[in-house]
Amino acid sequence: EHLDDAVCREVWEETGIQTKFERIVCFRHLHAYRHSKSDMYFVCKLRPLTAEITIQDEEIAKAKWIPVEEYLAGEHIGVFNKGVVKLALQSEAGLVSGWIDGFDADRKLREIYLPPH
Repeated sequence: EHLDDAVCREVWEETGIQTKFERIVCFRHLHAYRHSKSDMYFVCKLRPLTAEITIQDEEIAKAKWIPVEEYLAGEHIGVFNKGVVKLALQSEAGLVSGWIDGFDADRKLREIYLPPH
C-alpha cells in the first residue's frame, strides 16, 4: 500500500472522513526510539471530501473539527506540532506523489515524493 493511500485509508477508518491526499508537509526520523527502534513520523496535508465524523472506538477516544487558530492556541499541543502546522500554513511547498520521466521502474512497487513541479 502506498503512503498516500494508507494515510487516506487510516483517516477514513478512524474518523469516517473521506479525504484526498495533497502533500507531505513534514517527515521526522527519530533514531533509537522505543525499544531502540527507529520512529518515522509523517505529517500529510489532506483535503476533506466529507465532514461527518464517525469515530472508531478502538482507535480514538474523540474527534471534532476545530479552527486552526484554536489548535495552535492549545496548551496541550507540543512545540513541534505547532511549528509544523504554522510552516504548512505559510507555504504550499511540500512533497507530492510524482514520477521522474524516463525512470524505468514498476510504479506499483515504488513510491516517489518530490517537490511540486
